[in-house]
Amino acid sequence: MQSWPEQAMKFGLKHEMKKITSVVKNDDIFTLTSEDGNTFESKAVLLATGSVPRRAGFKGEDEFFGRGISTCATCDGFFYKGKEVAVIG
Repeated sequence: MQSWPEQAMKFGLKHEMKKITSVVKNDDIFTLTSEDGNTFESKAVLLATGSVPRRAGFKGEDEFFGRGISTCATCDGFFYKGKEVAVIG
């Protein structure tokens, strides 16, 4: 994750740390308003909520974590393509 800003900036990313107070979508454009009243327009918005994965607490979870047990279906789903899976939560 540490190298993603550098890579994204090669494609034109403008990186700013701002507290956003409002997001409004009109047609295909999002308008974001920051705490200081500035507005920004974007075609996409990524929300990073800072959530922490929680373990379910079942027997074998720690033993198999990273070897069949995962906390991110989006991140790790590719590894289980074509296999039967169970999702908890």
